[in-house]
Amino acid sequence: MFQEIEAPKSPWFVRYFIHWLLAVPVSLIIGEAPDQYLYERLQVEVGLGAAIVGAVLGYLFNRKRLDRVACLVFLPALIFFADVVYQNASRWTPERTTSSRLQFVIDNAFGLKPRCQGDCFDAIAFMMLMPSLAYSAGAYVAVRRAWRRSSDRCFVSEP
Repeated sequence: MFQEIEAPKSPWFVRYFIHWLLAVPVSLIIGEAPDQYLYERLQVEVGLGAAIVGAVLGYLFNRKRLDRVACLVFLPALIFFADVVYQNASRWTPERTTSSRLQFVIDNAFGLKPRCQGDCFDAIAFMMLMPSLAYSAGAYVAVRRAWRRSSDRCFVSEP
């Protein structure tokens, strides 16, 4: 008599944008607290707080939803980071710095403070990459676990 009506699923780009907001800005904001705590204790900038928060958010928000779009949240950050690496590699000159090209790219792309040349602005690409990679990994684990649970039920013999 009554039919269950499913709510229409929003388009993939809307879901993708929501997952991106959770992966990057929210993870960076929440992940600042563990980073500050570790910095006060160890006096070393670890920077893993946003990645850990991103992985947890990716897993928790995709346990029930199983949205495969969330597994691809890292792509814009990866493209941005690859562009930063390319630009740093192309602007290196032996006259400008004493380090090798590889060391110049690593110092500037990852924003290593004492050695980066300029304002270290390229570290933003790395700061976006880490939580989005972790969010995608957490989402993948959630989707994969749900898929395994559903496929395991298919092979259970019933008495």
